[in-house]
Amino acid sequence: MNLGVLLVVLAIVWWAIEGMVTDRLPNRGKASVVYNTPAVHAAPTQKEWQTMAETDMMLRLPYVRPIQRVDGNTLTYEDFVERFERPGVPVVITNYASRLPMSKWTPRKLRHTCGDRKITFFQQYQPALEMLIEQGFEEEVNKVTMKAHNLTVQEYWTLLKEGMTLGEYMDYMEVWLKHHKPTEPKHLIDYFGMPFSIHTQGWKTFCPEVLQDFKVPKFFPLDYMATSPAIQDRHRMWMPEAFIAPRDSVAYPMHLHPFSTSVWLQLLEGRKRWWLFPYLQNVDALSPHQAGLTFANSAIHPNYKRHPEFKEVQGWEGVLEAGELLFMPAGMVHQVLNEETSYMVTFQYLDFAGLETMWKLPERYAADKDMWRAHLNALGLECWRPSPEELSRLGSLGDIPLQQMNATVYKAVASKGSRPFEERTMGAC
Repeated sequence: MNLGVLLVVLAIVWWAIEGMVTDRLPNRGKASVVYNTPAVHAAPTQKEWQTMAETDMMLRLPYVRPIQRVDGNTLTYEDFVERFERPGVPVVITNYASRLPMSKWTPRKLRHTCGDRKITFFQQYQPALEMLIEQGFEEEVNKVTMKAHNLTVQEYWTLLKEGMTLGEYMDYMEVWLKHHKPTEPKHLIDYFGMPFSIHTQGWKTFCPEVLQDFKVPKFFPLDYMATSPAIQDRHRMWMPEAFIAPRDSVAYPMHLHPFSTSVWLQLLEGRKRWWLFPYLQNVDALSPHQAGLTFANSAIHPNYKRHPEFKEVQGWEGVLEAGELLFMPAGMVHQVLNEETSYMVTFQYLDFAGLETMWKLPERYAADKDMWRAHLNALGLECWRPSPEELSRLGSLGDIPLQQMNATVYKAVASKGSRPFEERTMGAC
């Protein structure tokens, strides 16, 4: 065999091996991986680099892969569970959200229906602002708020609490974009120079009319929070939540949720770029912590001189377009850039696939998890993994109206036959 033929054979073998590389996250072996994702420490493959280039990825983090995009018309619930939910792999679901009634809520319709309703911003910014003031940075924050908003830090604090109407906020976004150039938040203080955004605010608090058209897509039928009114009140009472922000803005530093379950998101309008990093596989690369549940690292503007460990972070990057759904698995550190003015619906939920991650997370990211464990164990759900038949039954439910969600979930996970739900028993995990 001459050298040329040998090189061709080697190239074919390499391409075949490369094609078999899973789209799951490589693991460095420093933490256990949910559902035993293969331990492979490798940069993205040639095919993945090509996908990154085609989707305009920023290519700043060597172990970050593109979020997979799947057509919702051909994706079944069973496939979604096996390919994404169980292994903890994020996915953008295309060509599906347009059939959901919530998609008709355009910015114009929102303004017409709920433009006179009050919104606030305090919950989003309070922890970081309080920490900076307590640590003696009030003067530095004051300089930022004066330059960006023409408000002293105390006036800024007051506006956060008082808020404005939704219509006023929509006008505010237009004025901001006319008079401000995009800025790049590189430190925690810089975020107080960004435009205000509606962040983690329940739709029912300012526009409950949208809930009449809210349906849970068929890919997310199970939510254990529906089995406990007490836990619902603590962690799901505001769902679904609204996220609204102007173009070229970053609403929040890289962060985790205080109850970091899985999340599904529907983008009604705009374009958002996402970076997702599973905490359990990136504990060392994601330190140090900042105020609340935020991290000093930035996926948008990595500072390898200050945080050299961040070069080792593993995760995904991708773009969510209007009319698409995003699945974000449990325990996912994330950061988001609004590339266009965006209106989004989000819904946190907890099912069997996210439990293993939740049990392993520190308490600060899995609030009340001991209470959860006791509750689910009493119901026989802590170790439950649906059989193929049960998955098929769940997949046949279709899109679920919010008003029917609790009853549907309760029925779906109940024991077969007439045995009461509470009597369902399962073996050890």
